[in-house]
Amino acid sequence: MNHTVNDNNLANILAEKTALYQTQRERIESRPKNTEIAYQSKQLRYIQWCKKLYDDQFVSESRLLRYIREEITDSAKLKRGRHSRVPEVDDNIESESEDGEIDILGAEDENILLNSDSIKFSSVKMHVQAVVDLWKQQKYLAFPNTAPHPRENEIKEYLRRLKKEECENSKSNFEDRVRGTVEVKI
Repeated sequence: MNHTVNDNNLANILAEKTALYQTQRERIESRPKNTEIAYQSKQLRYIQWCKKLYDDQFVSESRLLRYIREEITDSAKLKRGRHSRVPEVDDNIESESEDGEIDILGAEDENILLNSDSIKFSSVKMHVQAVVDLWKQQKYLAFPNTAPHPRENEIKEYLRRLKKEECENSKSNFEDRVRGTVEVKI
């Protein structure tokens, strides 16, 4: 079978690529400002991580999964918020109870402390969304990224497991599900 590209086929291909490009540009330009700010920092972090390990910054499912596991969830306990470090197993943390007695939290209570310092599911999901958005930009705007959509089975399963773990941790730590909501008194 002989495939020849005539002027009409070439014009159609160019028109299709132009339509994809314009649609992606419009999507990016019409995005809310806060979403743009949130995505930019996460995309930049992904690109910097890629520069340390790879020759390119292409997004793929396996690379996204590695990034989320190594850079986001596994290192979150060391980098989250204002905490200087996660307590070691040998550390004893003192807290004063209501009656003035000092309680010592040792290794048996460490899981409660570590779980409260872990990154939340919503933050991980935001990182995934930002990197998937970067994949869309690579696919349709600038780079010839031919990898399939990165949010496939493995990413979905990993996110499901994280969500389940967060729910189990919240339940075991007796966290209030309505914390942060508005209370209406009648």
